[in-house]
Amino acid sequence: MATASFPDEPRELPYWFPFVGHLWSFSQNSQALLIRGRNYFRNTREPFAVTVLGNTVYVLTRGKDVAEAYRNTKTFSFEGFVQHMMRTTGCSEVVVSKMYAPQDPTRSRFPNPKGKPLAVLARELHVHQLYPRKDLAYLGARFNAYFDRYLSLEAIKAERPYATSNPDGSISVPLMTWVSDFFIRGGQRAYFGDFLENIVPDISWAFLEFDDLSWQILYQYLKVLSSKMHAAKARVTEALRKYFETPMTDRTGDAWFTKAMENEMRDLDLATKDISILMQTIYWGINTNTRRGCFWMLSYMLFHPEMIHLVMQETEKAFTGGSKTPNIDYLNDSCPLTNSIWNETLRMSAASSSVRYITEDSIVGGFKLRKGNKVMVPYRQLHFDETVFGDRINEFNPRRFYDNPALLKSASWRPFGGGATMCPGRFVAKQAVVSFIATAFNRLRISVDGTQPFPTAKEGNPVIGLMSNQPGSDLRVRLVPRKS
Repeated sequence: MATASFPDEPRELPYWFPFVGHLWSFSQNSQALLIRGRNYFRNTREPFAVTVLGNTVYVLTRGKDVAEAYRNTKTFSFEGFVQHMMRTTGCSEVVVSKMYAPQDPTRSRFPNPKGKPLAVLARELHVHQLYPRKDLAYLGARFNAYFDRYLSLEAIKAERPYATSNPDGSISVPLMTWVSDFFIRGGQRAYFGDFLENIVPDISWAFLEFDDLSWQILYQYLKVLSSKMHAAKARVTEALRKYFETPMTDRTGDAWFTKAMENEMRDLDLATKDISILMQTIYWGINTNTRRGCFWMLSYMLFHPEMIHLVMQETEKAFTGGSKTPNIDYLNDSCPLTNSIWNETLRMSAASSSVRYITEDSIVGGFKLRKGNKVMVPYRQLHFDETVFGDRINEFNPRRFYDNPALLKSASWRPFGGGATMCPGRFVAKQAVVSFIATAFNRLRISVDGTQPFPTAKEGNPVIGLMSNQPGSDLRVRLVPRKS
């Protein structure tokens, strides 16, 4: 059934069943639906609309339209989406109300002259921790210390039960399991110190089980259909409850943000259980994308082995003066090919979408977007625009951003979102992944263990950043120590 639309509004992708609309296609593989929508309208990349359960969603896939939407902070609201997510992840109405209540500027511990609600101020707290300065350097040093301690063949053999010893003295590990283990445990130590793992040693595995099923939260699956995900989520929340029940003076090594956020929430008289639920979302954001980014970057490099030698050459000088850990500033500022590979990895694997609620009729790209509907920005659709990123768009090109660094300034480049809600974790994510890869190749020879296909991405499910791999498509890799 073709649906009618007004000439000044985005055209609507036809559907057969009233109210239901594109629910089935959207829930099965939203990216495939959006590609079908673009192609149906001859790939003009003009805004178009889809209907899901009676809701109209306007889809933006053109960089200039996205930039226009992000500039509109008056009639496009992100807060409605955040509040919806808070409720979905277990926050009560009382907690949502407290988090969005204006604060007394004189009571906030963090500078808050406009009395912003804590839900809004929280991003500024995270920016303070994660933008390049001493607090970001602290997190980078914590990740480096963890990698230095455990990134050796001996430590992997002794500490990681998933590692298999081979007759030639090498070991084999499933790549996604290996990097997930390192980044989840490294990330939680950077933010929460050693104490969290000490009191709940298996929290990282509980989180991994939750994260692999977390798309069920985004699709609001009934609990009866998502019991495994909810059970894993409850284990993570319970671990955080034990952590926050412990007096702050008994916890050491945590990040500035962790203490600052806890203090602000306690000033709102939030219960420890509610603090744990809110911080579980932070824990999710900290740990979901670094592990996936590292997995895909290593996978692409292993299937482009000529890049391994070039990256080793480029990052070699980051290990100066006999240092066992790399200089993070050198990796960031003096390794253009390594950074190009990282950016191309993001282009190929970023699959989240940004959603805004429309509070008043608005114009984007010359089209009227009606009040009460939603705007969706699917980043993967932006990153596969041939007019921006060049030909062979579906292939990994490690030199794409090296040859054309101006792509980083394109309005279509949105691996971490954009506007006032751009992810503040983009700096630490890059630092941690590139540092891990530089250290790993500096110490180990890493190769694909036998003949295996390239891992298959899980494209259909929604994510809050980067795609995961399909179950059963992990890459088994062989690790051999490099001779010093």
